[in-house]
Amino acid sequence: MGRFALLDVLVMWSLYSPDSTSIRITTTVQKLNAALSSLLEDMHWKHCVKEPGTRKQVAWYSQLGPVEYINYIRVHDEIRTKYRAFRERTAETARSRTGYYESEDGFKKDWLEFHSEKVLSRDGLFLKDEAFLHEREVRACLYCGVRNDISVEAFRERNDVMENLFTDANVGELPSFVYAQVSSSFLDSVCFDPRMPSYKRHVFQDALSSVLPAVTESRCFGYILDQVDLSSDFDGNPV
Repeated sequence: MGRFALLDVLVMWSLYSPDSTSIRITTTVQKLNAALSSLLEDMHWKHCVKEPGTRKQVAWYSQLGPVEYINYIRVHDEIRTKYRAFRERTAETARSRTGYYESEDGFKKDWLEFHSEKVLSRDGLFLKDEAFLHEREVRACLYCGVRNDISVEAFRERNDVMENLFTDANVGELPSFVYAQVSSSFLDSVCFDPRMPSYKRHVFQDALSSVLPAVTESRCFGYILDQVDLSSDFDGNPV
């Protein structure tokens, strides 16, 4: 393991295992995508098209991909610079062109063209501050809402298909977590926090024995020679 990879692991344990009792799991992007696709299918709005009068949780889209790490301060400054330049440019045009703000080929056209040129092209759900670059995160997103509870009569009178299907959720109506069903084969390996007391590790291993895949060891804490038994001969026998 290279120096920087070792530092990344050290940071991850320190951030996400503050009590030294966390477990790290590994899987593949393909398995994660399969679990996300299965969850989308289970919650898809098409299953409740004929169920007016309910406020069932529904989903319509999912995304999976790597996170892009950015400097938010720099992006903030780029956005301010972009809007400032547009404001000055349109104000100058308005002073020399009568009816600029009212005409269809004036300010409105310039605004639509300006607004189509984004400082960032990525969906905000896949952006994160560069301070977390060590995570190399792959993020799965499920877009969901609440099934409309309008009556059958109101449902048939509306012309907007999306308005028929979805409505804004009330505070607390959507759960904080949505769990995807996965099998034990979803896990490729697990790794216990190397600082975890041995008795706690034994409890976890006993409780998870039926689904526990290969167990890997993390040696990012402590001196490596203190963690390895070197008292053996060439055949691995104790001496």
